[in-house]
Amino acid sequence: MTAKKSLSKLLTTAAIFAALLGPVGVIAQDGAVVLKAVPVSEKFDPKAVYAAVWKNVPSHDIVLDTAPPVHDAVSGEAAIKRIKVQVARNEDGVLFRLQWKDKTADTRLRNLNTFIDGVAIQFAIDRDPATSPIMGGEGKMVNIWYWNARMNKGQNLIANGFGTLAPLTTQDVTATGKYRTGTWTVVFHRRTKPAEAQAVNLDGTGKWPVSFAVWDGANQERDGLKAVNVEWQVVSF
Repeated sequence: MTAKKSLSKLLTTAAIFAALLGPVGVIAQDGAVVLKAVPVSEKFDPKAVYAAVWKNVPSHDIVLDTAPPVHDAVSGEAAIKRIKVQVARNEDGVLFRLQWKDKTADTRLRNLNTFIDGVAIQFAIDRDPATSPIMGGEGKMVNIWYWNARMNKGQNLIANGFGTLAPLTTQDVTATGKYRTGTWTVVFHRRTKPAEAQAVNLDGTGKWPVSFAVWDGANQERDGLKAVNVEWQVVSF
């Protein structure tokens, strides 16, 4: 199987849904975390994952669990137990900075038994917390921003339940990741207003249901085997 086909299999069969600590500190989790987007006046390159501006954005520590099993062929316990999340907003759009500890950086498909590190953010498109946090469904759709360490770029996806994951026409989500001293740091960026209707609209104020997923390639994680939020968190603007 080629690397391209392996990546395609990861995306089409995945049940995707959904740390270098800055001096601001970590807000520990007690129930659902409210991630308040911090207004940032200055412009900065979203690819600069270690930009100094992130030192002034609070980091929220979010607990992850092993995703409910999707099929018997892929099972096990996810390795990553926590992820740190920061959210900022400037005139260019909204930025999510995700950090998690990982003993190895898995960036290449060396053979059929190797897998790639990855991370995703999932949004309930219509902001309804009754939307299933496991890929949506029954007309309650989710917008998923996905990154993996091999491609090192963002993907803009949509789902309406298991088996429906698909790329959106407009790929306007960017993501850049870097690995340093046992920690992945990934920054996602997109304009607050989506380019098409089938994507989450983050313009204005209010609260949006959000969740996160992490894949540890060294732990054979792929498809539905991943660390996730089994309940929605909240991002607030």
